[in-house]
Amino acid sequence: MCSSDLHKLFVWPFVIELANRGHQITFFSSSPKQLQSHPNVTDIAPAPLVKATAQAYSVDRFQLRAEGKHAILSDEYQLGTLAMCRTIMTSDDPDLVNMVDNGDYDLAFVNAIFGECGILIAAHHKMRYIYFSANTVLTWFQHIYGVPAPISYIPEVTGNLEYPMGFYARFINLLLNYKWGARDAWFTEEMEKLMKQRFNLISVPSYTEMERQVSLVFYNSHHTLDYARALPPMFIPEIGRASC
Repeated sequence: MCSSDLHKLFVWPFVIELANRGHQITFFSSSPKQLQSHPNVTDIAPAPLVKATAQAYSVDRFQLRAEGKHAILSDEYQLGTLAMCRTIMTSDDPDLVNMVDNGDYDLAFVNAIFGECGILIAAHHKMRYIYFSANTVLTWFQHIYGVPAPISYIPEVTGNLEYPMGFYARFINLLLNYKWGARDAWFTEEMEKLMKQRFNLISVPSYTEMERQVSLVFYNSHHTLDYARALPPMFIPEIGRASC
């Protein structure tokens, strides 16, 4: 499950490699752009998902940074994810209904930006899943997977902070990182509500616990080109597979 064209480009080599090894792949995304075709790959871009993603990406993030409004980006990502998940869970589009209700898949690839609804689907059907970030290690991973937060020397990814950071920039960096940590106050609760409503459940596991069931986390970066980080062994750098 993937969002934009660039995120699809990043993960497509894995799709083709799995298909070459005989796996049957059903790829859901909001990108109707056709990449390399393969007889074992069914590439589906449901119209409601295409529309929802276009709305989520209508925010000019570069302009927000230029205007000093980058702090609202964290809210935009979470609101965009919720809007995307509501579209997926409430749509009567036959492809989306099949994606949500079909529990025959063995493994799910879940996009870490706007694609987190895939975690709810994987958890409900007890599928293994792999998270992928089409860019660097995302800030909220530190609260989920125990990634140390090197606030003193790595600027928060949605921020607009100079490097190396002075005292004031480090203070702002602390606040930005804390804001992601506080996402449990509303985002996870909303995701759990969506899962209850769609699958008609009385109770569901904590969304954070569902996130922690990840098998691997792919990220499109490397310490030779990005900041050096202390990462758990399930984090796999995949720079060079595809460029975003």
